[in-house]
Amino acid sequence: MSLKLLKLIICTATIAVGATDFARADCEADLGLLETALAAPGLKPEAKATLEAAGVVAASALRKDDDEGCNKAVLDGLASAGAAPAAAPAAIATSVPLGDLKPFKSIAEATLQIVKSGDLAAAKAKIKDLETAWDKSAKALKAANVDKWNTVDKAIDGALKSLRTAKPTADGSTKALQALISVIDTTT
Repeated sequence: MSLKLLKLIICTATIAVGATDFARADCEADLGLLETALAAPGLKPEAKATLEAAGVVAASALRKDDDEGCNKAVLDGLASAGAAPAAAPAAIATSVPLGDLKPFKSIAEATLQIVKSGDLAAAKAKIKDLETAWDKSAKALKAANVDKWNTVDKAIDGALKSLRTAKPTADGSTKALQALISVIDTTT
């Protein structure tokens, strides 16, 4: 499979999927990492075959709106192929910064203040701003450093869940938001 064929698979899968923009952007970013690794100079034929096979599995996951499966296929493919940081620097190198997280921290802090005021309904509405901003930035941030992106994404999911549960509590939401802010502070 050539790089052109992988690009064709990516385009076809993207067009064929009636998925959410967020999941599609995540999977497209993952497939972009494979594309970068496939373009690495001196790539051995075995590694190329492994990456191409991962691309097929990831594209299939994209068609099924399975972002987690897509991400797993790409990361497993990169690991199996022994893709070095030179082949896919943004995905593998843990020293690569994720990007500017200040806007997300600002929204999380504002949401925390609303929770502390006792208005959980308003906090639930405010955290939607965080979700929207994170989703819009997902492709670029994930491409910058997928591991760090996943760490922050999980913390955001925890904060969202704490406020969207059937009976949110100020204590649970405060803890989840403080954990998110801590993750943002320690993720550079």
